[in-house]
Amino acid sequence: MRVDRLTIFSHLWAIAGLCEWTRWTFTESGGSWLLLVSAGASFLAPNSVAALAVFAVVQAVFHVLAANRPWNHGLFMALVNLTILAAVCHWRARGGRATAAADREALVETFGPPVRLGLIALYLMTFTHKLNADFLNPDVSCAGWLLGFLGRAYHVVPVAEWSIVGSIWGTLAVELLVPLLLCSRRTVHVGLAMGAGFHLFLSQFGGLHGFAAMLFAVYFLFLPRDFTERVAARAARWPVPGLFARVLAVGVVLVAWKLLGRVGHLPHIYRGLVLWDVWLLVVVVMLSRELVRTWRVPSDFGLRPRWAPLWALPVIVVLNGLSPYVGLKTETSWAMYSNLRTETLPNHFVVPVSAKIFGYQDDLVAIVETTLPALRDYAHDDVRITYFELRRICRAATEDFTATYRRRGEVRTLAVTDGVASDPDACRPHPWIVGKLLRFRPVDVGEHARCRH
Repeated sequence: MRVDRLTIFSHLWAIAGLCEWTRWTFTESGGSWLLLVSAGASFLAPNSVAALAVFAVVQAVFHVLAANRPWNHGLFMALVNLTILAAVCHWRARGGRATAAADREALVETFGPPVRLGLIALYLMTFTHKLNADFLNPDVSCAGWLLGFLGRAYHVVPVAEWSIVGSIWGTLAVELLVPLLLCSRRTVHVGLAMGAGFHLFLSQFGGLHGFAAMLFAVYFLFLPRDFTERVAARAARWPVPGLFARVLAVGVVLVAWKLLGRVGHLPHIYRGLVLWDVWLLVVVVMLSRELVRTWRVPSDFGLRPRWAPLWALPVIVVLNGLSPYVGLKTETSWAMYSNLRTETLPNHFVVPVSAKIFGYQDDLVAIVETTLPALRDYAHDDVRITYFELRRICRAATEDFTATYRRRGEVRTLAVTDGVASDPDACRPHPWIVGKLLRFRPVDVGEHARCRH
């Protein structure tokens, strides 16, 4: 099997896709076998441009059309996949051939620069979101919340005020320094090492291994070509696994998957974590020499997209990150684990309230009582939801229910019987594109903003 940069990236991207599938099955009512099969096909056939393109289509479509509860790294993967698809189309239009080494390298260098820029923009936006009063507060900071979980689960880190304060400032330092270091060929290796260590540590928390798997695939695009050449030289000395060996390997993984569920009683997302940890350990052990040698090899990556339309990726990443500040969506805006609050009682240090243009975040609803399970989590004195989300939830309900809520100082009661609502406006559907683009988190109206994904 030929080993080049496209092969290695496709392998890593397929691993990220398999981790994405474990997240999908954890957050949705049912699993997507199409997502699993397409990622698995790209994993088993990493030389295939067609397999990479099919997985890109499936993942992007599922995130945009099928996911009821979209997540941040799924959105970023969808944007990267759309970039890959556009690059493949442009590459094919220019006569690119999957069998020609130079053409395959040209494909990587078509989608590589905008994906690198997109990652740098993503880091800078997550750093910007954390510049708020509650993230810097050790009593409520998401940094302390995550550290507490890891400390209780693995007993490897101390959970005290000094360590929480350290984790707050350490997180800010990493999320600012890594993107800045990735901008320069002289410092990129330091940035990659710092980011890899940080995300490997955080990856042991639930679904964050999927986020790390996605990042590590993009990290590869920053490595010098010399790394791929050395991996290819080593791979040339290995025996090529035949069909039986590959089928056997898949069988072993499936058996391990089942045992982790039946014996270890682990849900899909934690089974994915265990298998990803094992895979990562094997890769690091096998390629440790090549990884270490990259420190002594000048990097040769570029950040300027070769095809102008692919500037769309970093631009969309930035605009998506700015959406909470202008009054648009607060979910999947890269504000994960940031304590950011831009609705009532904004807590950001830098962006002023006057930046808000749209009023979606200001139209808040307090759920007094309800018989609808999807609304019960919001029936608390210190929690509100936007009227936009109330309409989405009520429209999606498939059962009869009642809900008493307070909006703009007025208490209202909504009853839905046989699909007919007593207040039609509260169940009125959003325009399709608006409903897909805008999603809002629950709003904490107490003194502090809770830690939310």
